[in-house]
Amino acid sequence: MKIFKIIYYLFIKYYLYVLRQKILNFKKIDKKKNTRIIKNLNKHGYYIIENYINHKNCELIKKKIKKYINNNPKNIIIDKHKSDFRIHGAEFIYSKIKKYSYSNFLKSIGENYSGNRLVNLMTMANMTKFTDGNKGSGSGWHRDGLNFQFKSILYLSDVNLSNGPFEIIENSKDRREIIKFSIDNNINPIETRFSNYLIQKKIKNKKFKLKTLIGRKGTLILVDTSCIHRGRPVKSGIRYAITNYYYPKNLKKKYETQFPKLLKKKII
Repeated sequence: MKIFKIIYYLFIKYYLYVLRQKILNFKKIDKKKNTRIIKNLNKHGYYIIENYINHKNCELIKKKIKKYINNNPKNIIIDKHKSDFRIHGAEFIYSKIKKYSYSNFLKSIGENYSGNRLVNLMTMANMTKFTDGNKGSGSGWHRDGLNFQFKSILYLSDVNLSNGPFEIIENSKDRREIIKFSIDNNINPIETRFSNYLIQKKIKNKKFKLKTLIGRKGTLILVDTSCIHRGRPVKSGIRYAITNYYYPKNLKKKYETQFPKLLKKKII
């Protein structure tokens, strides 16, 4: 039965999705534009740009996020460990976040990578801090979906091994790797969340290549989040970041419903 699920979800359903996007949402690829970035996204699933914004602006944005979290508790999404505090639609709380949210440069990279017209559904701002039992930003190892997923993550704090760096399993979006992973571990091919025990076992056995992305404030990560990834559990300190969520333009309304407390107008 599993082999039929693999064929259906990873091939039939996937290629029907790709065909639909080519018909309804096609964006011509410029092969001369951002070639190094696109090459690394295809090969590894991520690309890093250092000093995307300066430290002063990082501090200004961080201060605004902290103030908003303190003053608007009803609009904040908090995980069960009270470690991850999120604002969905943070572009409406500060002009400097809005500038990041509406970046044509970032959107054009995603469009050139995917061949689809994209829209940034929202910018998510989050603060993660140490609490007992926390699983980090995103609550453990996962992929956002089997189909194309693209995000830009901007560190607003200096991020080290202790305060929740972004971690990714390189090239785990590859469909051959998904098939092998599903069969070897008796996992449903559409499963998107995985235990830390399983992922660490694969890393230890060198079946998976882990990349932990530390960086100074202002570091930007462009990432295909159909790869397996997580925010590492926080051991000490606090991490601030803002993240753009890019989706095919024709699917914006569908995905909007997946985000609770999504801000759609300026509140402060």
